[in-house]
Amino acid sequence: MKINNKNLILISGARSSLGLEVKKQIEKLSVKYLVINTNSISLKKITNQTKLIKKKIIHFEKITFLNISSRIQPIDLIGEQKNHEIYENIMVNIFVPVIIINYLLSTSKKIYIINITSGAAKSMNNKLSLYSLSKKYIEFFLKFLSKENKKNFIFFKNFDPKIMKSYTHSLLLKKKIFRNSKNLKYTSANHNAKKLIKIIKKI
Repeated sequence: MKINNKNLILISGARSSLGLEVKKQIEKLSVKYLVINTNSISLKKITNQTKLIKKKIIHFEKITFLNISSRIQPIDLIGEQKNHEIYENIMVNIFVPVIIINYLLSTSKKIYIINITSGAAKSMNNKLSLYSLSKKYIEFFLKFLSKENKKNFIFFKNFDPKIMKSYTHSLLLKKKIFRNSKNLKYTSANHNAKKLIKIIKKI
């Protein structure tokens, strides 16, 4: 099964790990895609990103948004976190995807969203309060949208890639977030990217 050529894939966060692997596999399939720069942590810059999206989506019937980008820092207790890290976490994990989704739903296109979530959204993790909150927020936000907007919001899926060996994982090990790190079972970016491609092919 091939990916529909009238389906434009938007990818947030394709510089490393899962996002980069998804991008590589999409390129092999010769599918049209657009990488969104989620390091643009200001209203002006992310607004410019939506203008870029506007130019690219004209000739497509469907838009699939892969919300992959996220920021795990600050990994610390509330009261010990730095203001700029709090700001960047909320901007990247909540503000940017909400702005993008808000724009997409203002168009006449059929919108499909695959949100990369985490087990952190379902549990209280010491020193990961903001990260856990942001993941839970987007999950709840999408569930709400599925009831609120039935016009062109067709499909969403929260996809948990489990624990992958990555820069983020190394930060968690350094901060000793995992109690039994020796017994952890890992997944690979390649394995998860293939799963995501299978989901996209069904759209």
